[in-house]
Amino acid sequence: PRSTLFPYTTLFRSSCTSVVYIVDPVQKPDPIAAAAIDAALDALKQAGITVVTFDELQASGEAAPLPVVAPKAEDVAVIMYTSGTTGMPKGVMISHANIVAGAAGLLDRTAGAHFTFESGPNETYCAYLPLAHIMEMICETGLYALGARVGFGSPHTLTPAGVKLKTGTCEGDAAALGPTMMVFAPAVLDKVYAGLNAKIKAASPTVQKLFAAGMAAGEANFAKGIIGAPWFYNKIVFKKVQALLGGKLRFAGTGSAPLAPKAQMFVQTAFNCPVRQGYGLTETCAGTLTIAESKRSTLVTTASLTTATSSLAPTNFSSSWHVPHDDGQSESIDAGFFSHSPLAAQSGHAGSLSAHTVEQTDRKSTRL
Repeated sequence: PRSTLFPYTTLFRSSCTSVVYIVDPVQKPDPIAAAAIDAALDALKQAGITVVTFDELQASGEAAPLPVVAPKAEDVAVIMYTSGTTGMPKGVMISHANIVAGAAGLLDRTAGAHFTFESGPNETYCAYLPLAHIMEMICETGLYALGARVGFGSPHTLTPAGVKLKTGTCEGDAAALGPTMMVFAPAVLDKVYAGLNAKIKAASPTVQKLFAAGMAAGEANFAKGIIGAPWFYNKIVFKKVQALLGGKLRFAGTGSAPLAPKAQMFVQTAFNCPVRQGYGLTETCAGTLTIAESKRSTLVTTASLTTATSSLAPTNFSSSWHVPHDDGQSESIDAGFFSHSPLAAQSGHAGSLSAHTVEQTDRKSTRL
């Protein structure tokens, strides 16, 4: 029975000398689970492995502190695994310099929405993506640098209609927190788009007409590069919609997949804030190519871009992109975050092209 509970004791014996056990308090004790844990801990001890609780480990460190050693820019900060969507998962070695560059790039791109060091203490970010998600790490790092507040929620409890919430019992994480910035997966915004459309179709003819007029005004502004609809519609038509996310949202970012233009216009109008798409990889520390100015409404991500290597530096990636234009000319864009790469990578995305605007319509990657 003991070997069944802990089959890897023999393997650990040769390579592991100690194990840190984190005690997880439970509201309702489970005798069977408690017995299984005790048996596993006994098996470790009998194998000659030292078992300490996390509290004991923390106390021993406080009793014998070590001097703080600042990391170097090129030191590995984290090994983050890719999702495996387009191939086998890879453990990406991300340096401290990579993370700082990614956070600085994020803050540069959100400056148009007036996210600054002066405004930082008044900003609030709703974090609900997995902490092993590179975009989540970069957003949190950048906003911590601004001195902003970060509240942690769940995609299942984000709004009152969350699948983990009983209808009518809770306002949802976003409404309770009142974030000024959020990041979304396009699938989430597509659901918001579909859900709001369904509610409007079930509303009275008067509400439907007002909503349609508000969306038409927002779409007209979108074409001019203006965010949202005129003030009247925000006060009368979209106020309840904006309250779902706390009513304070001033910037929304999306990534990982293309967002339909109709959905972008709809969400940007309904929530009265810029919705910006970006394209990136774990290997490029979340940012590869993004819109240059958050005030613009056009989509700027990537359609046909190629990176090239210049040396075999261990963890940095080139950020020089070649973008074609309608007039037959082309333009090279250097984002300046990653200067060298051990690999060449080509992203082939079917996309539409208009002047200096490139729209992502698919997600496909080829590693060479």
